[in-house]
Amino acid sequence: VFEHLPQAVNHGTNALAREKMHNASTIAGMAFTNAFLGINHCLAHILGATFHVPHGRANSLVMIPVIRYNASLPKKFVAYPKYRVPQAKPRYAEIAATLKLPASTEDQGVQSLIKAVADLKAKVGMPATIKEAGVARADFDKQVKRMAEVAFDDQCVGANPCYPRVKDLVGILWEAYGE
Repeated sequence: VFEHLPQAVNHGTNALAREKMHNASTIAGMAFTNAFLGINHCLAHILGATFHVPHGRANSLVMIPVIRYNASLPKKFVAYPKYRVPQAKPRYAEIAATLKLPASTEDQGVQSLIKAVADLKAKVGMPATIKEAGVARADFDKQVKRMAEVAFDDQCVGANPCYPRVKDLVGILWEAYGE
């Protein structure tokens, strides 16, 4: 994806890049079926429904704050933790290492992955924040609590590596907004 998505987007006639992205999309669909989805998708669902943001764009807008949230230690343990010890941070670092990004420590791996995602978004012309996507602050402010509550009830929440509270989702949405 990091190699072929910019080619497919910026050079739409590049058949090889488009084929590679089609294959990546198919593999991702198979992975979703087996591993389910997390808060990135539940936030993208409600962001898209509320502000008419296309689903792929909505996913990209919340991805970096979700990575940060999942890689951090829970601020409060909930009644149904997914693991005795959170596993997202080492897995993000492993993804970074697989992408041949700097990952000599877990923290470095997470930061490298976040930077790579931000760079990829820029290469394909994605807005960096919800604000840059054209959502007015006043409109967002009116909807953010309701969006977090709806997202919390989404079936994808239960598959997230860290079980969030509604206030965590509000915080992630504000970070994604860009203020």
